Amino acid sequence: MLSRTDRGGTRTRLLPASRERARPTQTLGGLLEDHGPALYSLAFIILGERDQAEAAVVQVLLEARDRPLLDAHADSRRHLARCVYVRCTRARLGPGRGAGDLPSGRHRPDDSSATTIITRLAELSEQQRAAIALSLYGDHTTTHIADLMSLPAPVVADLLRSGLHELASASPR
Repeated sequence: MLSRTDRGGTRTRLLPASRERARPTQTLGGLLEDHGPALYSLAFIILGERDQAEAAVVQVLLEARDRPLLDAHADSRRHLARCVYVRCTRARLGPGRGAGDLPSGRHRPDDSSATTIITRLAELSEQQRAAIALSLYGDHTTTHIADLMSLPAPVVADLLRSGLHELASASPR
């Protein structure tokens, strides 16, 4: 039997991987606290609508609470960001979207710094926005983004470079 001992001397039995899949590894509140703001920012940048972004993140987190996540924080964030990106892309394109899944209506976030960032990002192309958001809010590398967006890595690197260059060279608002 595998076990580990924490700093307090408490011994914890480690379950085999097959049994580990059956139990949740994090609570919904923990997932929301650890990843909610970043996932919402990613969803909002892709969808541009507050209610849709919130609904997408809630659905991803509800699905994730019943599945074990990787232990490392960055790996969990990448996994969740991938799920948010896929859900938002499908919602934006429409085919798999149910009539009541995501409410409509354009809104802006209340936070002024977030509004500034999102407003400036909105001036970029859709692919540049997605690549930058996945990098900033999803902890994805260029290779991960390329895989997720089904693009060659050099194209993603160029999207990131050109998008960041455009943001840097834009006059401050």
